[in-house]
Amino acid sequence: FYVSLFSFPHTMPRWNETVELFRAKMPLRKHRCRFKSYEHCFTATEAVDWLHELLRRSQNFGPEVTRKQTVQLLKKFLKNHVIEDIKGKWGQEDFEDNRHLYSLQRILGLDSLEEVLDITLVNSKFIIHNVYSVSKQGVVILDDKSKELPHWVLSAMKCLANCLLQKEKMAIEAFQICCLLLPPENRRKLQLLMRMMARICLNKEMPPLCDGFGTRTLMVQTFSHCILCSKDEVDLDDLLAARLVTFLMDNYQEILKVPLALQTSIEERVADLRRVQIKYPGADMDITLSAPSFCRQISPEEFEYQRAYGSQEPLAALLEEVITDAKLSSKEKKKKLKQFQKSYPDVYQERFPTPESEALLFPEKPKAKPQLLMWALKNPFQPFQRTRSFRM
Repeated sequence: FYVSLFSFPHTMPRWNETVELFRAKMPLRKHRCRFKSYEHCFTATEAVDWLHELLRRSQNFGPEVTRKQTVQLLKKFLKNHVIEDIKGKWGQEDFEDNRHLYSLQRILGLDSLEEVLDITLVNSKFIIHNVYSVSKQGVVILDDKSKELPHWVLSAMKCLANCLLQKEKMAIEAFQICCLLLPPENRRKLQLLMRMMARICLNKEMPPLCDGFGTRTLMVQTFSHCILCSKDEVDLDDLLAARLVTFLMDNYQEILKVPLALQTSIEERVADLRRVQIKYPGADMDITLSAPSFCRQISPEEFEYQRAYGSQEPLAALLEEVITDAKLSSKEKKKKLKQFQKSYPDVYQERFPTPESEALLFPEKPKAKPQLLMWALKNPFQPFQRTRSFRM
């Protein structure tokens, strides 16, 4: 309700801080009024004196704050029950700078529960059950399951509860992306600054750094402008800046770490680019990634031609290597050529279109003439002599 309390041109966190300081530090003492004593209260004039001095010393307001403005503020306090009339009047009271007594708001408007608590209605079993029969989330577990809420009610409640969570998750993811775009030196400075701010706010032993407002508000107001770095100060909304920096400070550990989903996606994309990368001879081996290449659409005729003849050039080169290999004997070469002809007849036919072209590779050796018998040359008429001997 603090937003509607005040007419001064300042933001909600500053007013909340003022109310908290007033409640925590406004001096209370015993007063007498019309022969009756009242404990823990203060006069209207004492409240004006104390709050006026607080506002004048505050960096948010300054010494230009008047006593009349302070009275107007305390009227808002009274209307919204930040302070209450000591006699419990309600609705018609008006705050003025006088000796009238006031006290701070009390729970239920009572000093104790004795006036409203009926001892006969206290059930010790309920207290024990509510203390010990709870889930890990702190919710009471019922022994009688028939008294549980319907399933659809629980589902609806869960959806509604997770809806403030979905927006917070989206905000954290947006902050994560924005912080990843920072230069490394700026990201490091932001990490160290956020950690310092958060630890200072959580340090309960640290003395107050400012009398005007608390440590948390001091941290946000001091560093919001340097964190957001708006070029034009008039464009930087104070309330929005305070909310952004407060959210960043409360969630800095989650925001300033690398998002796991984004890191996995990038690693998969890099691995995919490495798989399709083509390296040519003479390319720079230090370059691990290259720009992705794209396929060019070809006509069906060109596709059929490439399918039919695209692999013939390497096969023709292989055939030439077999033909010109001087280490192979003629027998081994003929054997390999027959195997090649059987496997790739088209390529072999193109290299040796006729039997004559194949025969040129293995020319026939001249046949050796039969040697004449030496004895036939020396004794050409020997058979006739033998015949003659038979006759004799």
